[in-house]
Amino acid sequence: MRKISKYLKPLKNNKGYTLILSVFVIAVISILALSLMSTTATTMKQADHERIDQAAYYIAESGITQTKEDLDKKVYAAYNSIKNIYEKLSPENKAKYNFEGEFYKLVLNNISQTSNTIGAFEKNFGTTPEAKVTVTNTNNSGPLVYKLSSDGIIGSEKRTVSQNYKIIFNADNAETGDVSQNLSSKYAVHVLNKFSLENDGIKINGGEVALEKNKSESIVSLPTHAGYKPPVIKYSIPINIHLPEFPSEKFTELEKLPYPPDQEIQKDQWNTTKVINNHDLLITNNISNKYKLTMSTNMKFNDIKLNENNVLFIDTGNSDKSILVNNLDLTNGHIKILGTGKLTLYVKNKIITGSGSTLNETNNVKDISNLKIFYKGSEPITTSGDQKIYGSLYAEKADINIAAGSGFQGNIYTGGTKVSISGGTRVNTQMFLAPNADFSIYEGGQFKGAIIAKTFKASGGPTIIFDPNNSIESESNSYKNYEENPNKLTSLDGTLKEK
Repeated sequence: MRKISKYLKPLKNNKGYTLILSVFVIAVISILALSLMSTTATTMKQADHERIDQAAYYIAESGITQTKEDLDKKVYAAYNSIKNIYEKLSPENKAKYNFEGEFYKLVLNNISQTSNTIGAFEKNFGTTPEAKVTVTNTNNSGPLVYKLSSDGIIGSEKRTVSQNYKIIFNADNAETGDVSQNLSSKYAVHVLNKFSLENDGIKINGGEVALEKNKSESIVSLPTHAGYKPPVIKYSIPINIHLPEFPSEKFTELEKLPYPPDQEIQKDQWNTTKVINNHDLLITNNISNKYKLTMSTNMKFNDIKLNENNVLFIDTGNSDKSILVNNLDLTNGHIKILGTGKLTLYVKNKIITGSGSTLNETNNVKDISNLKIFYKGSEPITTSGDQKIYGSLYAEKADINIAAGSGFQGNIYTGGTKVSISGGTRVNTQMFLAPNADFSIYEGGQFKGAIIAKTFKASGGPTIIFDPNNSIESESNSYKNYEENPNKLTSLDGTLKEK
């Protein structure tokens, strides 16, 4: 045992270990420091690259925006030139003038396929950025479409984005103008096919009747007893009027909007209700009565429902607003429009009215210019009580039944096949345009304005009053709407795309 211990004694000598350990730790720390410095340098280099890359994207996007502004100026200049020509024409020539076609032709002449470099940017990373933008026509028969492609360049970095620039002449409004221009100032009723007056109690005051066909092809029946004085009827009078184009694109555009969030309102600590719930606007109880929908932008809902004689205020502010809704249910309620902006309702499926509901009667003011309704559904629009609607209506394909004392003020257009007015109803309009419809008025119904229909039948004791100086606002000068709302002419179509 002693011999072994003798050899083990040197192992107890640990002198020098501390030095070795210190050297080892210093080496490890040095390696870590070098690695950290290398990583930091790489990260900074990547960050610089990403910043330059992102800046190049924004330069490319700015190129698209600035190019659109330049193109807008050319488009509006073309519109104003055509408008000046149009306004100098006689009423007869205005009716024949192809405003839309001439506008597109001039725009094509003003906007050529070009490449342009925009360099008015501040220095970035020591280099002056630039955007190289190309404009390429992809559709040269209206609506016109141009592809805008923009390269954002900073030094050796480049990002490329593109977007379609669309030029849309609002054919809906333009055609409305054509309709009024074509309408003669003396015809109370203009019929494309058959015309029938079934008794002598029918009155057509202030205007004549125009029939497109001759007497044998047009007249179904006229009272024949002695002393009956029929209205003045003119035969073989062509009308050549068509419905304006229905604004289906606007429905598609509004569909892209998000639904508003749910909203709960509180009357007191015990009474609350959801006025916006699951995409519906609900004015259905005394808590939601007199709720004010303040519109800072266009909106969409599934349904708008009013009952229990409640009131909904819609505040458009100082600019025109639009609402897209699947179903407009005025079973028993009132919609009142506030603000100086006009309201347009785009209704997809149903319009329901009942009881004594009113639309756009605010403080006894009934300004029909404040409201337009475009109805896409196929179910008939029926008013059969004391409902009153003050605004213009365009039903793409629905029949219209106005009865039992209800009233409508404003231009009415429909592509439906049947229109009926009856039972003490009062319709006060500039024009009822229903070129595909069999139009009937009976049982004491009263109509003030002009009627254009496929066929016309009157019975009972209805009255038609035609006044060429009707004070209701006409849409005959609808081209002016573009001047008031110039952004309707052009748009950037679709999202910004990157190559």
